[in-house]
Amino acid sequence: MERGAPDRALDRFAAVYGLALRLGTVGLGAIAAVLSLAPPVAPRWLVPVLGGLAVWCLLFLSVVVRHGLTHRLVVADSLIVCAILLLQGHLVSAAELPNSSAWLLPIATAAVLLAQLRLRPAVGVPIGILISAAHALGQTLATNFQPSMLIGAGILVIQTGLAAATVQLVRRAGRAAELECERQAVQDREAQVAAARRADEREHFRHLHDTALATLTMIGSGSVRSGSSILHARAASDAAALRALSTRPSRTDRQERLDDRLRSVIESEAADLDIAAALPVVSVRADVAAAISACVGEALRNVVRHSGVDAASVGVSVDRAGRLRVDIRDRGRGFDVRAIGAHSRGVRESILGRMADVGGAAEVLSMPAGGTQVVLRWGDGDRRG
Repeated sequence: MERGAPDRALDRFAAVYGLALRLGTVGLGAIAAVLSLAPPVAPRWLVPVLGGLAVWCLLFLSVVVRHGLTHRLVVADSLIVCAILLLQGHLVSAAELPNSSAWLLPIATAAVLLAQLRLRPAVGVPIGILISAAHALGQTLATNFQPSMLIGAGILVIQTGLAAATVQLVRRAGRAAELECERQAVQDREAQVAAARRADEREHFRHLHDTALATLTMIGSGSVRSGSSILHARAASDAAALRALSTRPSRTDRQERLDDRLRSVIESEAADLDIAAALPVVSVRADVAAAISACVGEALRNVVRHSGVDAASVGVSVDRAGRLRVDIRDRGRGFDVRAIGAHSRGVRESILGRMADVGGAAEVLSMPAGGTQVVLRWGDGDRRG
């Protein structure tokens, strides 16, 4: 089975911790062995063993630095410790043998912990028990058996069980956390796909409202006649806008001149209006320019259809903080903004929804006989003037 990130992280921890544990216990054990030197311990036994442990520590360090805490290294460490434990009669003073407080016990403990950290329980636990048995056997070979000699072996068995259980719990928790992260990532991707799909659907509805439905409304209200040249031009424009749906600009598209887009909208949507336009040179992201120009187009169509006047104004401004504002005003009959229902897509989707989708905001200010003002706001680090 492929090892996940939690397993790899635990392996790295085991390498660092195991190295410190092995070097630390051997170093402190060597000092304790020298300070507690007493019969039957003789230098001719102690010095070669301590020298061999020193060489082993250097080899242990070399392997861990190059390859990490490998399985073979841990097994070899355990066997070396078992061999030394069997020589306790030559390495531990007679006073320390019965009470299991000799300097070899920490070294054996380190071997037990290393086995549980790096090996599977099916291998690590038997090795821990083997080390425990070697500790008890080494004491028995050195002197007459005493019940107190089982304390050290019992400690090693308990450490084996606790370490194996702890490592398995940590690994399972890590794998569970990794699975949960993967599940959450899948849900996030699905939510993003669903949100993109809903955004596409809303954009299709908006374009239908702004184009074909708007043209049909004008025909139904008698604003244009079926044979009018304006109708032919508008139908062609609607068809082009609907075909462009599949290639509309995305969030990462290049910058685009907003003032040029708005002049084009004014020419196509407000040919019958007297428009006072204040359009300084402003560049924004292409998707933002498309959204703002579509909102302005919808606002101007509403002026034509509902205001009862033939004049309006379109103004663009940028404040010192770089925030963009677009105002569309008319002095027509106005309406009660509170009366806009949830079914009304003209304002709710084609203006408010569009600005929200690009991270902006829109506001419609109007009152009966008081005219109408549509305010579009947008601010982003990508805006350029």
